[in-house]
Amino acid sequence: MAIWKDVVYAARRLMGKPGFLIVALATLALGVGLNATIFTFVNGILVRPLPVADPNRLVTLNFGKHEPGPGVSFPDYLDIRDRNQVFSSYAATRMMPMALSLTGANARIWGLLVSGNYFEMLGISPWRGRFIDSGDDGTSPSPVAVISYSCWQQRFGADAEVIGRSVKINGGRFTIIGVAPPGFNGTERLLESEMWVPFSVIHTIEGRDWRAERRTRDAWTIARLKPGVSMGQAEASLAVLASQIAREHPDVDAGLTITLSPPGLIGAGIGNMISAMGIAMMIVAGLTLLVACTNLSGLILAHAADRRKEIAIRLAIGAGRGTIVRMMLIETLLLGAAGGALGILTAVWLGEALPAGVPSANLPIASFGVDWRVMLFGMAIALAAALISGVVPALRAVKVDLAPALKNETASGWLRGWHLRDVYLGIQIAICMVLLAGAAMTLGGLNRALAMHYGFDPAHAITLRVDLAMSQYTPEQGLDFDHRLIEKARALPGVEAAGISNSVPFSVDQSTTSFYVEGKPEPPPSDVPAAFHYECGPGYFRAIGTRLVAGRDFDDHDRQGAAKVVIVNETLAGKYLPGENPIGRRIRFGRNGDWLEIVGVAEAGRYQWISEPLTPAVWDPLDQSYNSSATLVMRTRYNNSEALNDARRMVAELNPDLPIFEARPVSELVDFPMMPLRKSTAALSMMGGLAALLCILGLYGLLAYAVVQRTREIGIRMALGARASSVLALLLTRTMLLVAAS
Repeated sequence: MAIWKDVVYAARRLMGKPGFLIVALATLALGVGLNATIFTFVNGILVRPLPVADPNRLVTLNFGKHEPGPGVSFPDYLDIRDRNQVFSSYAATRMMPMALSLTGANARIWGLLVSGNYFEMLGISPWRGRFIDSGDDGTSPSPVAVISYSCWQQRFGADAEVIGRSVKINGGRFTIIGVAPPGFNGTERLLESEMWVPFSVIHTIEGRDWRAERRTRDAWTIARLKPGVSMGQAEASLAVLASQIAREHPDVDAGLTITLSPPGLIGAGIGNMISAMGIAMMIVAGLTLLVACTNLSGLILAHAADRRKEIAIRLAIGAGRGTIVRMMLIETLLLGAAGGALGILTAVWLGEALPAGVPSANLPIASFGVDWRVMLFGMAIALAAALISGVVPALRAVKVDLAPALKNETASGWLRGWHLRDVYLGIQIAICMVLLAGAAMTLGGLNRALAMHYGFDPAHAITLRVDLAMSQYTPEQGLDFDHRLIEKARALPGVEAAGISNSVPFSVDQSTTSFYVEGKPEPPPSDVPAAFHYECGPGYFRAIGTRLVAGRDFDDHDRQGAAKVVIVNETLAGKYLPGENPIGRRIRFGRNGDWLEIVGVAEAGRYQWISEPLTPAVWDPLDQSYNSSATLVMRTRYNNSEALNDARRMVAELNPDLPIFEARPVSELVDFPMMPLRKSTAALSMMGGLAALLCILGLYGLLAYAVVQRTREIGIRMALGARASSVLALLLTRTMLLVAAS
């Protein structure tokens, strides 16, 4: 009951000091809100378990030596599935865009091709209907689909009769057999799926079946460890299996390595980078919270100094020091609870506002909401921050010297007038300088990255992408569509150049190929060089703004039946044909591919990440190596929005039902690879700005308190003839010393 009375009294005291209350709550809300926002991301990728049975037994397999990734060929997947000794189940997936036709309109969604054991391995139950099983993933196509709970609600209006409904996917008829449970959007934490179909229908989804190709590493795999098998034991066993597969298929699997990582992070390479970024941001956010704590401690110290006489009277009439400490800590804990609630609300607001500035790259990026873990974390750090901020002021308050305090005399400092709150302010300033310096460094890195030449000119150009396989185009029909689209584009007034490629730099679907150079010693299988690989038509290089430094562009003569040709970049030519004229030399893709004559050399560039080293790249003519994925690039003399409208209109004239995606200015291509640097810069700048704001508040509070405490002294000095400038210098000297020392 006594504690309840202390709580009521503490609430009244705080309400009676609105200025102190508002500043203290704002300090806590900002510090806690920022930490809770960062933790929302960390919670989503590292803390919250996947919504499956026994998620700690699931692992992702990564393949490769230097930069291991999740991609593996389907034959290798089958070998590992059938011959491993450490998995109770091993499943394959492949994320793909799909055209879902509802009520006569196409919607582009992202879904997964899955092996028949995928859902069984996860151990979850469908919300409605049934899941895909091994019977659906046989040798004959089984056109069935499972949709996510959110897809069922948003695209099918929560139709109770959805099971058995026939829908068109990529032009083929599929039957919906199940709805996944709420909250399950696949086994990747960063990417959300709306639909799952069996691998048996791969030809309908992708336009071709690559499952027999051991060189095509387009499957991702996830496994469940057997009971009692650790990750280390599993990796040791898989190393033996990998060496066996490498000996059996030395032409493609030489040097094969297999490592395991936690599931859901797009493999070890990207997962480690994202995890490290999340942890680093939590550390920086923690420093910002420390600034908030020191600022709050300074406020509480100043607040306690104003109560010296009250505390002295309580002690004089018999109140125990423990009672005084408890009373003051209850006040700070009340502040912590209220600040925590405001901080959580701030995190919710920031969580909704921040994704709007994240470029999606047309990927189904997952959103991380505030759940009970984030709320618990936010409230815990708020109470901890308040408690830590209030302990020292409370303990110092009960050490009051009764006689001077009862006379309401000003307390003296512990070192020539210096106080503990001065130390707090010095810590704030020091941390603020660290955060601002970090923000300045990342801003410099961002400016350098923006000034970098990427190997293409993003100004005054747009891209628009379609996938003709989604509408069941044959290669002949697809090439005819490409030719007619280019003719329409080049006929537009104001279009300087137009071309088509299967992909463009920094898009999500980058492909690589191994290559051999004619006349050079054949390297061992594990050292065969690889290059980024594109198929493009005439005019593409001019449209994207890539210079040809030697040779020629593709032209209308580079068609089926003509001599096979290729364009390489400067990096490939300089590294593998040093000191030679590359024009006229020949390379081939793979060990048994046709020889291709080099007819042009394009400038070096970057193709996947801003920070990647200059890497070999090759282009072959689209008419000689058809690809259903068609990206139109137009360089124009008018604004991008008008050019995009023209491009959409041209596609609609050719096929009004063909889904369009990734319609955007070329300048936006760099947005996604620049996102980590942009967001790190923004976060550090925000944290540095917040720390600076807290420091300003602390400096203001220090000066204001000093003026109040020394009002009588200032009056005497002025009465004795001191000038205002001298008094001002006296008051500012200590503050400037603090700033300089920090």
